[in-house]
Amino acid sequence: MAFGGNNVAEGTDFKNGQRNGLFTIDYAYGAAFERNNFKPFDFFRFNAGFNLGGVQPPIGSFRIYAILYGKTSNIGSGGRFLWGIFNHYDYLENNVYQIGGTSVGLGIGYRSAKVKSVQYIGLLHGAVLLMGGANSDYSEDYKISFLDSARTYNMGPGATVKMENFLRFPFGALYLGYTFWWIHTWDGAPGNEFIGLWKPQLKIQIFSRWFLGLEWRLYHRVGKYDDYPNRNYRNNEQRLFIGYSF
Repeated sequence: MAFGGNNVAEGTDFKNGQRNGLFTIDYAYGAAFERNNFKPFDFFRFNAGFNLGGVQPPIGSFRIYAILYGKTSNIGSGGRFLWGIFNHYDYLENNVYQIGGTSVGLGIGYRSAKVKSVQYIGLLHGAVLLMGGANSDYSEDYKISFLDSARTYNMGPGATVKMENFLRFPFGALYLGYTFWWIHTWDGAPGNEFIGLWKPQLKIQIFSRWFLGLEWRLYHRVGKYDDYPNRNYRNNEQRLFIGYSF
């Protein structure tokens, strides 16, 4: 768990953003590389971020992925390889973007042997986006008859790719993650949404289980539409926090 603050700004501006308090939870269940065979939900990872005060939505992110079936094997000198079928759910929102979706697909992972308490873990997922939604400037032109209102997002199926890299060392950890979504609009402004999210993060242990963290997020979206001008957006978020590991 961690408490801190964030700054959400247009483009790559680091100064003129909107600041909020922040509370985050990152929880992993099960040992992803210790089992030889996996049943549904033997391993899952969940993280969520909540904005405190300010103008950002109260729920900034809610993400979970879980293994449905998988196997591991030894590789090299002390390394472990994982493959499996995973289910993903993503929801992210701030004053610039809103995206959500559920997907199912293949995932592979690698965990190195520990060398002087340093260890690398990498995961790569490719999945079919069963249904997703992303905010669009033009979605409000499409009324929803039974609601008598306009939807604020385009929705449809597509695909997603997720990459995670962890480097653990005696006094902390370095993380680099990237997620890409493609949404082909079935309901909303006809076209395609291409969305990516970079997330580098550094945690430094300061005392016992307490740590200090720094994170940067870069969001980019390209909307290519059949009947409207295309759109291209950038948005970045900086986070500074102090946390405790259980």
